[in-house]
Amino acid sequence: MIMNGHNNNLNNNVFENNIRGLDLFSSSENEVYENIFEENSYVGIEMSGYQTCGRNNIHDNTIKTNGMGIYVQGGTAKNRIESNNIYDNSYDGIDILGSKSNIIINNNIYSNGYIYGGTHDGINCTGGWNVISNNQIYKNASTGIELQYDGSNKVSGNTIYSNEAGIRLINCDQNLIDDNDIYNNGDRNGIVITCSDYNHITNNRLKENWSAGIAVYNGMENVIRNNDIDKTGRSATKYTPGHLGGAILLSGGGEI
Repeated sequence: MIMNGHNNNLNNNVFENNIRGLDLFSSSENEVYENIFEENSYVGIEMSGYQTCGRNNIHDNTIKTNGMGIYVQGGTAKNRIESNNIYDNSYDGIDILGSKSNIIINNNIYSNGYIYGGTHDGINCTGGWNVISNNQIYKNASTGIELQYDGSNKVSGNTIYSNEAGIRLINCDQNLIDDNDIYNNGDRNGIVITCSDYNHITNNRLKENWSAGIAVYNGMENVIRNNDIDKTGRSATKYTPGHLGGAILLSGGGEI
């Protein structure tokens, strides 16, 4: 554990067979790179604490076979998680719980979440104002990226495939989902919007998802524009009856 530690440099270490591999508690501006985190029962890397925790740079690590891969809790913000290989963790690859303004970029996140029937995600985010960009996210047990309860996140440039669902929004408003490649996701949809409003779903390429390319369940005033939707199992875009409000499909390919 690093408690109230700032400006430390951790590299070329192996953190294994602990409860937490590395716990950055109320710690900021630390650089953690080129380490291996494996077989830690709860989490590979955890960041938590108060407003003094943030602006940590976690990059080029291997994070595998832990409970969770990376866990970022509320009270910490503005961390950068970049170019890590995160795989074969029992729960979520990355879990952002109430934390804001983090950047998650250029990571490989795969084969996570298969404990207890496989209900966990590549990235699960309940914070706001986060950027999730240019990641490869595949073969996770549940959803590639799941956004819940907060909003104003940007999800762009990711390649998301062979998960149960590609991107899912639940009670999560005012997000931008732009320029992602989402394909071959198994039992559900490419993009799922549930009880979420004022989102912009633009310029995505969705192909060969099992159910709908984009599904909206009780969303209001979402904008769905300029997406390429091809070879879905059931329909390109699906709206359920009920309080749909101004959910708008402006353009898209495939059968509508």
